[in-house]
Amino acid sequence: MIRDVAVALLCLAVLIVLLVFISVVPGQAQNISSEHKEIFCEEVDRAAAWDRSDRLAARTWVESNFRTDAVSPVGAAGWSQFMPLTWQEESARTDPSCSGVPATDPACSARAQIRYTRMLRRMVAVRSLTIQDLKAKQDIAYNGGIGNLWKEERACARRSGCDSRRWWGHVEGVCLRHPAACRENRAYPVKINRVLRNPQRMARLPRCEQ
Repeated sequence: MIRDVAVALLCLAVLIVLLVFISVVPGQAQNISSEHKEIFCEEVDRAAAWDRSDRLAARTWVESNFRTDAVSPVGAAGWSQFMPLTWQEESARTDPSCSGVPATDPACSARAQIRYTRMLRRMVAVRSLTIQDLKAKQDIAYNGGIGNLWKEERACARRSGCDSRRWWGHVEGVCLRHPAACRENRAYPVKINRVLRNPQRMARLPRCEQ
């Protein structure tokens, strides 16, 4: 009897977790409204980031499928999936009008992502051999933090045959995080590149032109 109750409670707990997970993680079939596409491109235009708009759009798709109400199991929210503390800091740095605005606000979320990405780009540019390395390191830092990337670059530099300026096949293979975090982080730029190489998917995303 006690065992049956325990099994029933365990099944109920698993069901609740699955329901919560489904409710907060963006679905793969999410359609992006014309209003949201316009908001995204307005922020790209504001920041003169047209040359990077496709990658920004692909990242936003990977992060949230452009769902403003997307909330991850660890609390990251909105289009750009900022964690609460990071959002508090980045929203204020991005624009005074975004300070105190929730991360679910699409305009401020896109604005903060563009500013944050531009900052990361400057930080990894001098430590990257090619544009492909730069883009990958930028994505890795966005997903897992610039500090973790720097630690892994230093560890790579201490290994024979490992070039810390190169991501693919070099720093990529040096992960100092929890195995689950490593898997997620290393898959992140791959997912973005997969979206960029998918014409059908890109056709559904905002296409911003100067």
